Amino acid sequence: MAKPPRGGTLGFPAIHCGEEVNEGIDAIKEAFNVTPFHDPEIIRVSFKLRRILLDYIDCIILATAISRGCSLLTEDSNIHSNKQPILREFPDKRIDILNLAELKNVL
Repeated sequence: MAKPPRGGTLGFPAIHCGEEVNEGIDAIKEAFNVTPFHDPEIIRVSFKLRRILLDYIDCIILATAISRGCSLLTEDSNIHSNKQPILREFPDKRIDILNLAELKNVL
């Protein structure tokens, strides 16, 4: 006899992967470019950011954007309040850190 899904043993309803779940996962894979956070350049940049930002997850996310030359759209007040120190830390990089209001002005 097959074991019940782990969620079911904890009193949560079992989740069955139906066609709509698979379609949702496929849509996410198509919409987002997943970058391994263990990339050496991302790690190097994230360690520099750690001197500025307390949250290491924020450092990884921002380091990924910086390393890939991408703009970062965020409402994180800690990142926005440290924008100038971040820009000074990476004078050779093009860094765009925007919130939604700033993005609307650009578009």
